[in-house]
Amino acid sequence: MTVIERHPVAACEVTEKSFAWINTVHRIAPQYRHLYDAALAEYHVLQQELPELQIRWYGALTWGVPDPMEYTRVQKLNRQQLEALEPNLKEYPDEATFAGDEGAVDPVRTTELLLNKAREYGEKV
Repeated sequence: MTVIERHPVAACEVTEKSFAWINTVHRIAPQYRHLYDAALAEYHVLQQELPELQIRWYGALTWGVPDPMEYTRVQKLNRQQLEALEPNLKEYPDEATFAGDEGAVDPVRTTELLLNKAREYGEKV
């Protein structure tokens, strides 16, 4: 494996500024659905193989944007449900959607973890 990095420290440009959101439902063209499903499955496998990988599977709550393309993966929530799910919001919409299988990672920490694991397996980074 060869990793080419412009800086002496990996993940210090675009990666460190990314949201690192594991998106499963929003604005996915149907012809790419299988890729999102496969990526989601791979994140779960990777998390099993690397317990120190901290994926936060908190889901995603959205409102004020077009409804997601895939309704089977989201739950419509009313205001009362929103208040129970997110009690610290300053303002609440009348309704929102919740995608419970979405998550996020710390992009820099994840990059460092993966590079360190590669080194442990004898790869030159």
